[in-house]
Amino acid sequence: MTESSNAGESSAIECLPPGSVAVADAGDNFPKHGAVGATIREGEELKIGDSIMYRSNGTWKNRVVDSIQLNHVPIKTAIPGEPVGIYIGEEVDEGAVIYRLPREE
Repeated sequence: MTESSNAGESSAIECLPPGSVAVADAGDNFPKHGAVGATIREGEELKIGDSIMYRSNGTWKNRVVDSIQLNHVPIKTAIPGEPVGIYIGEEVDEGAVIYRLPREE
């Protein structure tokens, strides 16, 4: 995982499980839908069922991804460069890094 220059990211990096990966950067929030817009980082992917960690109102939270949409169409896997909507159920700090926690084999 690459170190981030965002203030407060170092505290998240310290509490992330080994093997966690920065997979997306949060953009606009869509409170009516409980979703956040995000762009998947190069070389990464995000799937339904993945566990993620993100910052919401300055607090670090965990959630399992249960919905991803591309152009309002549900998808199972988001790939690099795709601007997707991820259902989170609350606002995510704009510009926050979304981390995927290690997948269970």
